[in-house]
Amino acid sequence: MPRTTIEFSPQADGHLNSLADALHVTKAEVVRSALSLYAYVAEKLQLDPARELAIIESRPDGQDVVKQVIAVPSIVRQPAVAGAAKAGAVSH
Repeated sequence: MPRTTIEFSPQADGHLNSLADALHVTKAEVVRSALSLYAYVAEKLQLDPARELAIIESRPDGQDVVKQVIAVPSIVRQPAVAGAAKAGAVSH
């Protein structure tokens, strides 16, 4: 598996450590999962730029409630993201 070095701010590193601890996984696994999710969202938005990403809460009464619409960075909406590294989150 290729290796990549990423520099995080202290705050981002704190978030990464907290997520890894809470999920009982490595920091690398958190980054891989986040990158996979980002790539999935980027692909779906490129197929239909009018799409938005939202958090939907399913309530016990059967109602689905939109809790939050997520603003996705404009880089995701640019055409032809060739692989996840294009997202700008990693450097080789």
